Amino acid sequence: MKSLKHLNLTYCNLTRSITTSLGKLTKLTILNLSYNSFSGLLQFSLLKLPNLSTLYLYNNQLVGPLPNHVTLSLDGNQFVGEIDEFKSNSLEYLDLGCNKL
Repeated sequence: MKSLKHLNLTYCNLTRSITTSLGKLTKLTILNLSYNSFSGLLQFSLLKLPNLSTLYLYNNQLVGPLPNHVTLSLDGNQFVGEIDEFKSNSLEYLDLGCNKL
């Protein structure tokens, strides 16, 4: 699975925290983990995937730092605080609705 580029695990009733093993999928460009029951801190290993351009995490219970990707949808989580300036100049889509920002 190390050559996997797209992973869609929506509506899989996944719980707890996002596994750090996803950080080993270095070819991944699109990751969709929406509509599960993930909670806790957004895994640092996901933030460092070198080829990830699209990240969908809406409707979970995640907290933590906001990642920089071309397409980023974090709607319906528990992110709090202020939005710092994004380091990426390539951000094209950002959805942060239904959080505590």
